[in-house]
Amino acid sequence: MKNNYTFILAILLFQIFNLYNAKGQSVSWRYFAGLDIKQSSPAVADDGSIYIGSYDNQLHAVNPDGTLKWAFDTGGDIDSSPSIGQDGTIYVGSKSDSLYAIKPDGTLKWKFPIYGDNIFSNPAQGPNGVVFVGSTSDTLYAINPDGTKKWGFKAAGDIKSSPCVGVDGTVYFNSYEDNLYAVNPDGTQKWAVTLSGRCFGMPIISGSTLFVGVEYKHLVNEGKVYSINATDGTINWEVIIGGRIASAPSLDESGVLYIGTKEDKSLYAINSLTGAINWTYTTGDIVVSTPAIASDGKIYFGSFDDSLHIVNPDGTRFSALNLGGNVFSSPVISDNGMLYVGSYSDSLYAISIDAIGPANSPWPMFGLNKANIASKYDLTTAVEPEDAISTLSCYPNPTNSVIYIKGAEIGSSVDVFNILGMRIISTALSGDLSIDVSNLRKGTYFIKVESIKQPKPISFIKL
Repeated sequence: MKNNYTFILAILLFQIFNLYNAKGQSVSWRYFAGLDIKQSSPAVADDGSIYIGSYDNQLHAVNPDGTLKWAFDTGGDIDSSPSIGQDGTIYVGSKSDSLYAIKPDGTLKWKFPIYGDNIFSNPAQGPNGVVFVGSTSDTLYAINPDGTKKWGFKAAGDIKSSPCVGVDGTVYFNSYEDNLYAVNPDGTQKWAVTLSGRCFGMPIISGSTLFVGVEYKHLVNEGKVYSINATDGTINWEVIIGGRIASAPSLDESGVLYIGTKEDKSLYAINSLTGAINWTYTTGDIVVSTPAIASDGKIYFGSFDDSLHIVNPDGTRFSALNLGGNVFSSPVISDNGMLYVGSYSDSLYAISIDAIGPANSPWPMFGLNKANIASKYDLTTAVEPEDAISTLSCYPNPTNSVIYIKGAEIGSSVDVFNILGMRIISTALSGDLSIDVSNLRKGTYFIKVESIKQPKPISFIKL
């Protein structure tokens, strides 16, 4: 009996060690869902609530302290990742053949049925509150804010990957029959390009360039990464890598693309301008988790070796956390120095990291930001009659200290957002109509004046 107690104690001590063995990282709490958390990745609301789907059919809402807020039964397994709208509505797909819109209090807002069809796709958000989601009935659906169908676009194969939305409202998505599509906001095709393999991962967009990974069908157990012109679908470059790809890439501030593979169990760092491979980092099993890049440049991603891996920007190992089960879920970094990720150990983990938030880069993690909106479109801007729109400008641009707003009034409320849509500054304009931005990090930012109808926010570059 004594030997049994000793053995159990040894196991508990080993598990505790694994949860705290990462330098500068520690598990703040662990929330147990009913069953495995597989493909679903967390979304984080402004109030700190965390939402994630599980194979117990439930969308779980978890408080910032790791306690259950509520759970909503969708009637089917959840591989889809939740996406949070501007009004706090949570959108998530289910294998019950439906897309759900759930209010922040856990009650149903509406249900959009797609009969005989599973939804693996993460909902993406676009103009005027429209939500886009793919389905295994070969159709991309555009759904109005009230839950009615706006349009459906028929592809040539299953859509298991998630769409992303460009600044102009164009929707980009992959299909299972090797195509990448660009669809206009009205549901008409803009262009389509055939790639060299099946597409599972979300495409991401930076400026006028798309990046996507595929399973390369011409070589066994190989993958291919593409850079594609988002305007016309022409291929800028393509590179073969040593394993099939089932995740989306991420992009850091210096233009390095990160993506994981199956067969060689690795994370690749690729020059986004040329396609040259900078380095690879090998784990103990397949990598289908989309990397998350922190503000200090470290890369966080899961592997089926049961670990969350932490890698330095130069490709060297920083540390790893054993999470007790395969990590398919993609980590999400919030703006409070916390990282959230699911595991096959039936658990959602909250991990305290060194960084203050995600990288200020074009696409630092799975769904772009903590809310998983997967959209570069300015969701805060409503369509207004042209004669009701005022023109604003700012100067000097670029700037390293102060920015002046031309066309605004003294006392106007002004918000400054980073490229992830996070509000960085909220202030009222003083007599000289200036904003002090000297404490902002280098990068691109957007200004929105509350009292003025803008077709889109004005942008500036902080030096």
